[in-house]
Amino acid sequence: MFKGYDHAAAKESLLKWTSTRINAEFSKPNICKLLHDTSDINSICGGTPTAWRLVTNPREPEEVVFKIQGVIVFSELPPFTKQLGKKASAAVLRQGITLTGFGSQAFEDGINGIKIADLLLRRNVPQLDSTPLSCTDELDGHQALHLSNRYFLSRRLANGETSVDLDPVVDPYGILKKVGGTDFVHTAENIVEYEKVKKADDKEIIFESISPAVFRVGDVVEAQFTLMMVPTGRNGKPPYKSFATLRSITLLDDTYSKKYEIEKIVVSRSNTTLKRSAGNWQETEELTTKQMRGMDIGGRA
Repeated sequence: MFKGYDHAAAKESLLKWTSTRINAEFSKPNICKLLHDTSDINSICGGTPTAWRLVTNPREPEEVVFKIQGVIVFSELPPFTKQLGKKASAAVLRQGITLTGFGSQAFEDGINGIKIADLLLRRNVPQLDSTPLSCTDELDGHQALHLSNRYFLSRRLANGETSVDLDPVVDPYGILKKVGGTDFVHTAENIVEYEKVKKADDKEIIFESISPAVFRVGDVVEAQFTLMMVPTGRNGKPPYKSFATLRSITLLDDTYSKKYEIEKIVVSRSNTTLKRSAGNWQETEELTTKQMRGMDIGGRA
């Protein structure tokens, strides 16, 4: 997948972290658990924007936030520094990542768990009025998962949701703020949290907030996400389709992405011979040539 990247060691780290996080107390449910039990999961229509969502305890509903562990193979995360043209639309601007498990069983189970969650959502509408979700893919023979979140929500769909300021680490130059204009709002629905493991031992795991600029392709991470189903036709009509919305990314292990980047520098250095001119020999040579052409012997013409 990446030439020179230690896939085997990264997969080993991923398996270790997956085992740790699946069994973590007071944590979000791993999506792979849906393969074995869906009894605690219900669906309701609500939220912002209005959509079919998966919840626990329908009497006092709380949206289910799932988690999955994987290795980043593609990343389009803030800070947002790209200059946009005049026709740029806030409706399509988003941040996201693509994860793989390098064939690990837990990741494969997670992909199947997402498909089960999609099925639970689609059972709320006529079968012919829905289409399967499209956030899963195959990459070099391994399952892959695309997770993203839009920077903005159409004001028309925001249901009066309060607008919040874009975090400076996300929009340091105010580019997104300008493009949002008055027709789009940045709400709590559009916020993604970024964290890393600060400390991990047998007793506890401590997390801390980080800048999204820290993440790299090859990092072992945990992503948290929600699933919702919305109508994609005109004026809120079918077909319905499910989407996976990124909620947070946690850096678990950056050992192998760092090693990969360092080795690329070492290889590049060993394969490159640099030509360098130092001193004033070229300047002196050019001056001497000019003097000879002008018969300027001893500095006189």
